[in-house]
Amino acid sequence: MVKVLAKEHWKIQPDWKNAETDFEDKIEGNTAAVIIGDRTFGLEEKHPYRYDLAEEWQKLTGLPFVFACWVANKPLPPEFIEEFNSALKKGMDAIDQVSNEISASGTYSTNVAYYLKNNISYSFDQPKKQGLELFLKHLKSL
Repeated sequence: MVKVLAKEHWKIQPDWKNAETDFEDKIEGNTAAVIIGDRTFGLEEKHPYRYDLAEEWQKLTGLPFVFACWVANKPLPPEFIEEFNSALKKGMDAIDQVSNEISASGTYSTNVAYYLKNNISYSFDQPKKQGLELFLKHLKSL
């Protein structure tokens, strides 16, 4: 995704390198890095420039970005779908409890509950399908 954004949105051509172990500690000067997920927690104040890739994709395309999706290559039994949705609901209902435990541990300064409730969308709707299709189209042009 960041390669698509670099080319199509920011109009830059950086020298791409694969990340090394503990690369987060090596970001300085003109070096930049893509850090995603919970690895970003606690880094908010460490670097002067931070970009939310989903937000940048939205600016470029007007569509949401799909970072992950549960998919199947065959029809699933209704019982499985019901159990899966029940497990998802159980996890979502536990966001406050889990985030309180994480906050109490002092592991992250990030408001984990806010992140999980406001920065992640859990439904795969038509705009997300369009965003995914557009992303796959952009990948072909790299």
